[in-house]
Amino acid sequence: MRRSTDAILTSHAGSLPRPDELIEANRQREAGRVDEAVFQNKLAASVA
Repeated sequence: MRRSTDAILTSHAGSLPRPDELIEANRQREAGRVDEAVFQNKLAASVA
């Protein structure tokens, strides 16, 4: 098997850490208490 120390592993399974503000916004979204555009803006800011 050929090994490389320069490669980026792509075998990760799971989710990336989320800021507390995004977690709360998602809860509010699921409960119908936040505008979709507001949620999308927070989501975009979290991954930027």
